[in-house]
Amino acid sequence: MKKLLLLACFLICTHLSYGQSISLSDSVQIRQALDEVFRNFESLNYAEFKKIASKEIWCLVCDAGTPPGPNAQKMSRRKFHSRKLRAIASSESWARARQMNDIRLHKENHPSSDISAIITILQPGEYAPGHEGASIAIHFKKINGLFKFSGIETIP
Repeated sequence: MKKLLLLACFLICTHLSYGQSISLSDSVQIRQALDEVFRNFESLNYAEFKKIASKEIWCLVCDAGTPPGPNAQKMSRRKFHSRKLRAIASSESWARARQMNDIRLHKENHPSSDISAIITILQPGEYAPGHEGASIAIHFKKINGLFKFSGIETIP
């Protein structure tokens, strides 16, 4: 019952507060896809990851601190899984994202993403006085009628 109530609040708040034209069906599918991403990032099983992820992953947290080259943020699903997933899954930001219920959906107009789930991980002032807070965006692309994990980034 608690999960149903949380899902209802999530759907209503997402739709009302952002005015996005994201259907109820898509909202439910994104929440299920997000749950699969969280489960999969813990297991590190490539066969399962392949089922939930698009062929290319757009990763803006993967090369932090290095100047980006052309298409540096894009990588194959296999490369992301073998080289980046473990570090992301063991990060404090990811642990915080797993704990949060404040999830906002944002409709995208990007070749790598149709809808992003934005999760607040730090409230303004929580990290340090005057700090603006932080979020993680988990991107999804609709492929053959299913939303597949297609990217991740931190904001800011």
